[in-house]
Amino acid sequence: MMSDSKKYIDTYSVSLSKDCISNPMGNIDFSSQIFGYAVGRAVSDMTSYWSSEEAQKIIGNNTFAYIWNSYPNHRKDLLSLAIGQATGSGYSNRIRSLSRDFCMDFLKELYADIPVDDKVDTNYNRARLAPILDHSFDYLAELNKFSLVEEDEEVYEIWKKVSMNSSRDENLFDYLWSKVKREKGATDKKEQIIKCALSKGALSDSLVSRIAKSSPKRLKRVVVCGINEEMSTLNRQLRRAEDAYTDTPPEDIAFLKEKLAKLESRAMLFVGCTDYTVVESLIDCLSRDNLPWLMPSVSEHYWLGQRISRLIESEDSY
Repeated sequence: MMSDSKKYIDTYSVSLSKDCISNPMGNIDFSSQIFGYAVGRAVSDMTSYWSSEEAQKIIGNNTFAYIWNSYPNHRKDLLSLAIGQATGSGYSNRIRSLSRDFCMDFLKELYADIPVDDKVDTNYNRARLAPILDHSFDYLAELNKFSLVEEDEEVYEIWKKVSMNSSRDENLFDYLWSKVKREKGATDKKEQIIKCALSKGALSDSLVSRIAKSSPKRLKRVVVCGINEEMSTLNRQLRRAEDAYTDTPPEDIAFLKEKLAKLESRAMLFVGCTDYTVVESLIDCLSRDNLPWLMPSVSEHYWLGQRISRLIESEDSY
């Protein structure tokens, strides 16, 4: 019965009324609506986990420009899709219809055409593309430019956010620190600046010195813990480099030792802090010769005092 039913349906034609369009695909408006719906579904599909084959048949290198020009309401998602493909982020590994080179060329052309002005939308898009396309971009200059006029505050915040995530300029983080006002939430803002600077290797000697001298213990913890983590990583690299079975050039070993010495000098700025977390981190990262400088700070912490005494007396300490 099922087989016969399917055969009947396959051969059955609907009787068309006089008011019905006999061939809707021949109607331009109808076809445009259908394709527009398909584009919307394809965009949604390709910016999600699935990135189906059907969607990739609609959006590809040969159709991207047409869809971008014809359906402006989808440009935000199309831009995200192009950025994901160009940078290899998101679900780019699932999409084969849009190549990295094509998307990178598209982004370069778009970036070159965005006006340099004081409008929010243009600066938002410039800020979004600058980290991808211009690795020498001067974020500090943008911040200086938009910090002068109160009406530009929204634009300033756009560049502030992207600069903290992308810049490796020590001067920029010094500048951001200087802009933090003494008000509620100031410590939170300064902590965020420190963490971003540490993650980019852009925390300056002058800023470390200022934090060691006059900042709350909470900020000192962030800096010292960051120094400790970086020194731990470098010490592991140094041990591997000095292994007899490796063939590490002497200049590479000297470079690692130089970086460790600089970091230890920074850590020494905090030896007068009595905070438990700070002292504990300093014990982990200071060499045995410098550990005695911590003795006054561990007087409030019995177990840390016992630990540091054992380390000073141990021949295995580095």
